[in-house]
Amino acid sequence: MLYIKFNIEDRYKFEDFKKIYKHMVMVRQPDFKFDDKGPDFDWDSMTEEEVDIALIELNNFLDQQAEPEKYRCKELFLSYVNEYIKDFFKEENNNIEQLGNLDTLSIFNYLEYGFEVDMSNLKKINQDTGIVEFSTGNYPFGGLD
Repeated sequence: MLYIKFNIEDRYKFEDFKKIYKHMVMVRQPDFKFDDKGPDFDWDSMTEEEVDIALIELNNFLDQQAEPEKYRCKELFLSYVNEYIKDFFKEENNNIEQLGNLDTLSIFNYLEYGFEVDMSNLKKINQDTGIVEFSTGNYPFGGLD
């Protein structure tokens, strides 16, 4: 079992991380499918005001379905995460400008589909320290070879 031990410097950011961790565990489950059911309204019994609210909700749902990964990324990666990633990759983006661009969505997509690890556990060891336990079957961390 491999693990990453880290300092918890901000309990609110740790709570945000727990949401991302939960998402990473969820998408790695066998036969996992995202919920793509839209809202269901009884249009005939709604008032005009309720219809207006329902139309907004329906439009938001349709926007999410057009690019669902962008919506998930926006929901899970809060603004401070986006700023950190932009600052972290600023120099790398300048170096690979002709080849592509590292951005928040590409990092999120990697965490959802490309990060070849099984997340085992996330816990607080004490008030200031946390640990993420994981396993992997790929080289150099283990696996058949």
